[in-house]
Amino acid sequence: GKVVAEALNRTRIGTMRARIGLSAKSSLKHSFSRASLDDAILPTRGALLRLTTEVAGLGGVGDAAFQKHTAEARVHTPLAALGLPQLSLSVAATLGLLLPRRAAPLPATGDSVPPPAPLMPPHGVFLPDRLFLGGPNSLWGFRTHGVGPREQRHTSTGLPHAKTPRDSLGGEVLATSSLSLSAPMPGRQFEKLGARAHAFASAGALHSLGGLTGTAAEGLPPPSPGAAFVAGLRSCIGVGLAFPTPLGRLEVNLTQVLRRMPGDSVVRNGLQVGISPPAA
Repeated sequence: GKVVAEALNRTRIGTMRARIGLSAKSSLKHSFSRASLDDAILPTRGALLRLTTEVAGLGGVGDAAFQKHTAEARVHTPLAALGLPQLSLSVAATLGLLLPRRAAPLPATGDSVPPPAPLMPPHGVFLPDRLFLGGPNSLWGFRTHGVGPREQRHTSTGLPHAKTPRDSLGGEVLATSSLSLSAPMPGRQFEKLGARAHAFASAGALHSLGGLTGTAAEGLPPPSPGAAFVAGLRSCIGVGLAFPTPLGRLEVNLTQVLRRMPGDSVVRNGLQVGISPPAA
């Protein structure tokens, strides 16, 4: 126990350490999906709509109390009307919103109120339940969970420095969009593998609810939440190959991040490999 505690002291600060301990969650989750895809792994025609809602803390049971809503939509269509029947255009978008359902308890009379840790999740929302962005099947060009609010780790001496890794804290407001063109790879071997070449462009953002309330410059009104959200957009372009596998869609991509924020974790050499589960 002492060794684990000392390790946590050296490797976590603020939000991570503040949320160490046992917690319980009771929740109800409902998912709705409608798909007309011609293939669940490498679709070239059809559409997908998936809606998910999770409500935690009903009846006051458990420590978690929130409602989380996510929506995903995809449309795939061949460009036969342009005389390019082998070429398929795909458009996708994802939205996510996490709202706390329980206010933080008020301190007893005479008690001091400790300052909140930086980027602390709302009361009743724990780190595993937050929304995350970055990586395969999320936002290419960035490492897994490499986008959004982050906190710096401690070094072995207990003091962070410029090269210290950062831990992802997730957020409560998420949006992504992507546009891609794909075509079957020529050659008998690629045809046997079912491989398709694609080029894509994607953008996304992830914010904490508190982070959308910007600080106004002197003499100016504070920015609107919408303006603050747009200001945090990241973007990436890339090309690559996609292969159908029993586990899902395997992609090997060469990416170029066009817009990032300080603290984001990106793929340095641009080469990124990932697998995505079947769409339906």
